[in-house]
Amino acid sequence: MSDTETDADYEPVATRRKNSYKKATPAASSENRARERSTTGKQTRQKEYDNNREMNMSKISEKSIQAAKNLTTKVKHFFGINKQQQVNPYPYQYPFTYQPQQQLIFTPQNQQLLNQYQQLMMFQQATLNQQRTNVEPEPSTESPNEINQNQQDEANLKTINKKKESHVTRIEKLQKDARIETEKRQKIFKSVFIGLSLGEYKDSDLISEIHKHKPNIYVRKSYINENDELVILTTKEEDHEELKKEWANTAFGDGIQLSEMEVDLPKRKLYHCVIRGVRRNLDEQEILGKVEQKYGITKLPNEEIEKTLFCEANTYFKSGMNNILKGGRPHGGIGWIIKKTLKQENKIIFYSERITSLEIGLLTIIGVYMTANGQLNSNMEHKYDINELANLINYLEKNNKCYIVVGDFNSDPNRNKPFDQELKALIKKEGLTCFEEKWNNYSYSYSNGVHYSLIDHVISTSKVVDIIESVEILKPNVLNISDHLPIKTKIKLEIEIVNQSEKKGRKKKQIHRQQINWNDKEIQIKYASLLENEILSQKLIEKLEDSDPINIKSVIDEIINSLHSSMISCSKKVNNNKILCKIKRKSKDWWDEKLEKLHTEMKQQLWIYKQSSYTDSQSKIKYKRLKQDFRNTQRKNLNDHGALSNEKEE
Repeated sequence: MSDTETDADYEPVATRRKNSYKKATPAASSENRARERSTTGKQTRQKEYDNNREMNMSKISEKSIQAAKNLTTKVKHFFGINKQQQVNPYPYQYPFTYQPQQQLIFTPQNQQLLNQYQQLMMFQQATLNQQRTNVEPEPSTESPNEINQNQQDEANLKTINKKKESHVTRIEKLQKDARIETEKRQKIFKSVFIGLSLGEYKDSDLISEIHKHKPNIYVRKSYINENDELVILTTKEEDHEELKKEWANTAFGDGIQLSEMEVDLPKRKLYHCVIRGVRRNLDEQEILGKVEQKYGITKLPNEEIEKTLFCEANTYFKSGMNNILKGGRPHGGIGWIIKKTLKQENKIIFYSERITSLEIGLLTIIGVYMTANGQLNSNMEHKYDINELANLINYLEKNNKCYIVVGDFNSDPNRNKPFDQELKALIKKEGLTCFEEKWNNYSYSYSNGVHYSLIDHVISTSKVVDIIESVEILKPNVLNISDHLPIKTKIKLEIEIVNQSEKKGRKKKQIHRQQINWNDKEIQIKYASLLENEILSQKLIEKLEDSDPINIKSVIDEIINSLHSSMISCSKKVNNNKILCKIKRKSKDWWDEKLEKLHTEMKQQLWIYKQSSYTDSQSKIKYKRLKQDFRNTQRKNLNDHGALSNEKEE
């Protein structure tokens, strides 16, 4: 039997037993026979694998030889395009290699092969382009420079319409998702109760008091409003129905009665978005118009920004955001808000985006915001922050400075989680005390509606007990949209404060306006000529003459108002001309009539585009083209003006 025969062709022949096949001894007959069967099976399978491998290699080699006869491979081989010599993976079984010719001899046959190769490449490229666009390629007789502006506008219009359709589809999808999200949002049931003694329960734990009389309901939030009414928010309809039932006469002192009930959807949280890496060469007016039309967001004027909440305070902030995209819980940073009325100089240091200190006189207040971003390395980062805080505390104690640590620790000493153990170890090691437990008006400072925990603390040593008057966890309020309750700490410190009388005594900056000397004859003549031109341009006398006796009163009122406005504008022009005579300003020699005309047309086209609610594609194309022409002309004039000024200097 040869090595290449298969199992089907094999027929066993009776032969004499050789020495290698010995008889099995009676003692180990079953064991040996099983081992021999296993070994024989492995050898047979290995032999079949080798045979199949040789057959596959022979097929691969035949395909490689056949590919060598192809036109492309033949041309490359003939002209020596493949400089690198191909390595044969099986040199012993099939010792064939490609040997490129080193010397090129261009004969008619070579030239014919090269032409065929080029035609083949062009045909393949055309086929590929046809597959990409699904349109038969048409030979272009015009060069790109010969395409006129109208054809380019048509192409741009098609692209804009296509983008507009996709944009409309995307907006519809977003609106649909928003409707679905609103429907899935949990409902909030609001119940308002009135009672004679509710004002006495403002500083108490309302949820515990409610559970005394309604133990089986879940209260999401409860508070007493400005009218001394008890407001209870629930998320389940059965709890809402339970609150409608009668309360005990001793509930909240003298009993309570239902005043009103309503069902509402919780408002979505608002987020501040900072976009980084956006190119600046964008049309600001166009973006502001689109944002205002779609989302109702308007740009706040500078005079309104000055009237914000923190206009009487200085703000200091260290952001915790970065340019790294990663999952987990978002976190912002840490900061201080300090009144401007404090005369004391404040020293603020930001050690990181989670630890900072404020030094006021002899007291140092440390603000912390510990890690809780849901990442796998949160435990490691939290340990690092705790060690950094411990080093800062040791430094202050060595220098005999009083300190208070306040902020969000994301650790509750009443629990036994990894974060909680780190905080408890720090408190025990440094001999610290949580002062909010001394004035325990609330048992929690954080709530997500399901879980409650005390993770915001005011921590210090016994040295500062005398200067801390109180630590109070403020009650829940409708205006507080955070899931944390603020902690109010009163501290006795000797600090100079700017009094209201000192504020009133401060002199305001006086604005010195240039006075017009009306006794000057030149100013009188200039003012009279300007006013005369204004009256003639507005045709005020013609309006008065053409008026009817019926509407004479309204016409006179209109003329008086116009005349008043004209007088004010003429006086301002006279004053401005007087100031300009004293101050010689640089002239814009590069701003000519052509540039002025382009600028006017560009602004008019932008106004037309705005009036169409940014939907007219033709107006957008014209506006973009005018803007480009204006920019190019402006650059050209500036360059010419610069070259001219350089020549004058030389």
